[in-house]
Amino acid sequence: MANYEGEPPVPNLVDWRLGLEAIHHPLGRQLRENPDPYAVAASLGLPIPSYVKFGSPDEFLADTEAGLRPLKARGVANYYVGLRPLREDLPKYRNEEPLAHTEVAPYIRDHITPEHGKQYVLRIAEYVVAVCGAVVVINPSGSEHIDMVMGDLGPLATGRARPEYQAVTDQFTGVRRYYEAAAGVSQQKQLGEDHTIITPDIRTAIARGMSRIPRLGNGMRDPRTPGRYELAIVRHFNKLDPVFVDAQPDGPRTHPYALPETPLY
Repeated sequence: MANYEGEPPVPNLVDWRLGLEAIHHPLGRQLRENPDPYAVAASLGLPIPSYVKFGSPDEFLADTEAGLRPLKARGVANYYVGLRPLREDLPKYRNEEPLAHTEVAPYIRDHITPEHGKQYVLRIAEYVVAVCGAVVVINPSGSEHIDMVMGDLGPLATGRARPEYQAVTDQFTGVRRYYEAAAGVSQQKQLGEDHTIITPDIRTAIARGMSRIPRLGNGMRDPRTPGRYELAIVRHFNKLDPVFVDAQPDGPRTHPYALPETPLY
């Protein structure tokens, strides 16, 4: 949870979720993090980074070379380490800068004590350097809202940064419009195609990513699967590609990430 200058302190996400569960259990339950968000994204057919998963850090540390071999075979040179705890009183860890293969095991040992070696789920993945990152929320009605930042997605996804840009999709025409986030969609002029930051290449990559989110039916006008998605736009050679790093599709009866159908701005 972010705490901006001049604002009162806010509780951490666990405290917030526990309080929310007390008054709205289905909504609070949805805030529990999946230990393997890449697997959820992959199950929806979404593009994800190359990665390997271990039931515990101990499992990987028993033979680090064997653990990294699948990623090395795919040409991965920069590594991301994600350590998600199985207990809510333990912190989660992830590296903010890419690691070389020789730095992966030391990073894990530096953050996980031997007594907690079986209290974490470990993901090791290709470290993707994002040109921009987006948090996508799709309503049950089919409306789509995108918050964006340039560069790393992490601060936006974890609430440590506010969005720099936003996009909304017209439910009837399918046209996606981009705005600066500061003033709110209803007060800000739409960004033109000649915008120097939200360029046509970025818009095309986002459109390609959004097109991968499955629809609820077979028709082109059927809404996409409601939920919350985290999308990084990365550069592969001279092309921008979408990569999903989290996917939290809603269940058939609960829609915890639904946004108001009318703007709040």
